[in-house]
Amino acid sequence: MVRPLAALLVVVALIGLAPAAPVPKHMMPKGPQFNYPTALGTKWVYVIEGGGEHTRVITRVEEKNGAKFVTIDWSAPAGRKPDQSVHVVTKDGVYIHAESGQAYDPPLLYFKLPYRAGDSWKSTFARPGLKVSTQTTAGPVEKIKVPAGEFSAVRVDVEMSFNGQGKQTRARWLANGIGMVKAEKSCVLKSFTLGKD
Repeated sequence: MVRPLAALLVVVALIGLAPAAPVPKHMMPKGPQFNYPTALGTKWVYVIEGGGEHTRVITRVEEKNGAKFVTIDWSAPAGRKPDQSVHVVTKDGVYIHAESGQAYDPPLLYFKLPYRAGDSWKSTFARPGLKVSTQTTAGPVEKIKVPAGEFSAVRVDVEMSFNGQGKQTRARWLANGIGMVKAEKSCVLKSFTLGKD
């Protein structure tokens, strides 16, 4: 009785030492992962091109149907009105749901998840008196140096048209766990503080 039990324990121990089968390639994440911060109190300070700076702070987080609705209050340089935006973070992407108290209809897909270099998407949204169409392309991960430090960040190129008039293209760079670190012809990140969940 002791020998069969000992033999069984040896077999069980050997099975535990056997190498695990590799994860199939189609189930492996493609490229670097990207997470958008959703912790209450998270704070970004940006230096604005042309002078001044503004601060963004997550002041409210609500969970609805598996998505996080993140309210971000913006302080503004002297002489400009403070503002607010609401982002929705889902497993499929980060959406801008509202800005300046006006909802985007439908919400604007700001960044598609999971990140894959070369992915492209179109969005159209309207607010009273304004219709915006965008064509966005997720580019490669690049090293970006800004006052807050050096980051590996995804380059995102956005082509926009307003009320069907002309087009303009701008690039922005988004870092994992931080969000935007640079916006072409607009601002660069001066400091970042992650809030607490």
